[in-house]
Amino acid sequence: MRLVRPAILWRFISREFWKLLLLTGSVLVVVIAFAITIKPLADGLIGPADAVRFMLMASVPMMQYALPFAALFAATLVYHRMAQDNEVVATSAGGIAYRTMLVPAAVSGLILAIFVGLLADQAMPRLLRAMQELVAQDASRLISSSVGRGQAIRLGDRLLYADTFNRLEPEPGSRAFQRFLLSGVLAVELDSDGKPTWEASARFAEVWLYRESTAVRDQGQTAIVMRLRDSVGGREQRGLSQVEETSIVYRIPSTFTDDPKYLSLGEMLATLEEPERLNIIDSSRRVLAQRIAEREAFDAWRRTLDRDGRLTLRDAGNRLIVVRAAGLAAAPDGDAGFILTPGTRGGPVEVSVITEDSRTRTHRAERAFLTLPIMPDASRSLASVLMENVRTTGASPALSEALGQPAEQEPTRGMGGIVSRYAVTNLVPSPDPLPELLAERSSVLLAKGRAKLSSGASTADDAPLRSTIDSLQAQIDDARREILSKAHERLAASLTCGVMVVLGAVLGMRLRDSLPLAVYLWAFLPALVCVLSISGGQRMVHTYGLAGLPVLYAGVIGLSLFCFYQYRILAQR
Repeated sequence: MRLVRPAILWRFISREFWKLLLLTGSVLVVVIAFAITIKPLADGLIGPADAVRFMLMASVPMMQYALPFAALFAATLVYHRMAQDNEVVATSAGGIAYRTMLVPAAVSGLILAIFVGLLADQAMPRLLRAMQELVAQDASRLISSSVGRGQAIRLGDRLLYADTFNRLEPEPGSRAFQRFLLSGVLAVELDSDGKPTWEASARFAEVWLYRESTAVRDQGQTAIVMRLRDSVGGREQRGLSQVEETSIVYRIPSTFTDDPKYLSLGEMLATLEEPERLNIIDSSRRVLAQRIAEREAFDAWRRTLDRDGRLTLRDAGNRLIVVRAAGLAAAPDGDAGFILTPGTRGGPVEVSVITEDSRTRTHRAERAFLTLPIMPDASRSLASVLMENVRTTGASPALSEALGQPAEQEPTRGMGGIVSRYAVTNLVPSPDPLPELLAERSSVLLAKGRAKLSSGASTADDAPLRSTIDSLQAQIDDARREILSKAHERLAASLTCGVMVVLGAVLGMRLRDSLPLAVYLWAFLPALVCVLSISGGQRMVHTYGLAGLPVLYAGVIGLSLFCFYQYRILAQR
């Protein structure tokens, strides 16, 4: 006898499937979200109250990993129970084919595939952004807890250690939302191999925290501005020097803008056109802008010194700085800046500081360097003159004491003591090409940089500029391949979710005489191989480009063929 209304059977199967899916999926999602919450909670990044919010927000994006296997489990158990209870035999005897029995599984699989795709493309970027802001909303908590435990704080490529932490109220009218004071500060900058290249120590460091937006789109990042007072430090090849003030700017990185995995499809397509939407590429773009600005400033300074024998600058406090030297040459180490060459008779390089009240302080150095430090967060160029074996005249008593000279000595007699290192910092080039360059896109800066390399008009060392261009281009190419790989990974994962539901239903009916968990294992292992194939293919596309797509989709195709093979066996009964 043929059943008149198979829709009743479909509703029954669908109801049982979705009921079991919700139960199984909820357990898996809670377990995964709890595992993700443990680390920031243990590291002190979030408190117990925030941990609950963090876990709830993590539950939604984790569904894209938990739902496919939960759906596979639910489909397997529902159809296996019906097969064991001879309900499948009864419906088959009533004229309902196996493919008709699979309609609820196919429809549910299609719904889940679309839902998982929307989760990965829309919900995941938004919720991970909220999770990131929750972790970064109180950066002082991380710093204070690290100081309290006597541990160093990692700020990008710098390590910071402090003895004490004291919270202060932000100044009236300041845009900073937090301010605090550190004492006994040691800052170390590391290279890519983890070796120290720069270090500075200071008695005190004043720290401000700001909420800011990037130039490309509003990300609500936290910027940490740290000012070291009375610091002593320098680079490895240059020895130590006294600096009245050293500033460090660091932005708490935003994971969802540094990894295309956390971008929606629309944002991925926009990033292909504007790679600087990614923070890591935008930082390299800013470094390239500073390298080009450095090259333009070097050429202008060299022409001025060759023509006039002196160079006039102003510092951030509007003091006039006059540098007298015979010329300017690129240092052997590109990061060391430019060498100020002494006069033809071997005379010293002179750096005169003229204050607003027309008082002059002159530094005479046996050797001097003019540098434009590369700071990815800088909005304008700030040069420095680093001097070695310095004799100062015209100094105030306070400066004389700082330089190791007797305070009662008459500074204008030219009898000041000699210090091994001294620096005049925060010098502003005029005109400053950096602001205009920072507004350019990566493609424009790459073209300008290559044009300067090919022109050969400058005597500056080409290695730093060429290295920066190559690094930025490599990052852009890598980001484009990663975007391609992530987009196809999402599509393949969505298709896999639909196939897994149908596979579970087919095996549940075919292996009716096996234990339920054994049946699930028969479905789970091929699905796991498929997921691993997608993950490996994604990495291959990221590394090799389009050549990795066959590997990425091989798992989906293989799982679909395996499902079809099992169905043919079932249909022949």
